[in-house]
Amino acid sequence: MKKREIPIKNCITLALVILGTVFLTFRLAEQYKIDKEYFKSNSSLAKIISEVKPKELENYLLENPNIVIYIVNGNDDNGEETDKIIKEIVLEYDLTDEIVVMDITSNLAEVRTELKKLLSQDLEKYKDDLLEITNLLVINEGKIEDILTPKTIVKEDIVNFLIKNGVM
Repeated sequence: MKKREIPIKNCITLALVILGTVFLTFRLAEQYKIDKEYFKSNSSLAKIISEVKPKELENYLLENPNIVIYIVNGNDDNGEETDKIIKEIVLEYDLTDEIVVMDITSNLAEVRTELKKLLSQDLEKYKDDLLEITNLLVINEGKIEDILTPKTIVKEDIVNFLIKNGVM
């Protein structure tokens, strides 16, 4: 029986396909990292509502003791979807003066200790889970009165939360 030889042209084609696939995989992974970093640093809400830096929180609350803070954690997988819903609600109900955004991605531990001081006694049970994912905090008289941690991102739940707390 005669052995059939594989033409060198087929080997070269296979090698090029493998190299192209590996190159494309690494290129897409790199682009994904770039997009994720961009999202962490540029929230879609930044152009619509005011942003409070974590270091300025204490002073901001002295001037604005009754406010809703939308906490953005760039490590939260649902953060981008929640941003879109919050943006839609803010524009639809004209809440640009009632809601501020705070990005805590880079200094989560520092912000957590600062916000623990602001918890009202009713919410003390949440102190360990605070800020693990994106949150909406209602602050009255400088104390956190209510927290919404959206497990499922539904516009109606966020609107009902804001109505319940007298924001709308």
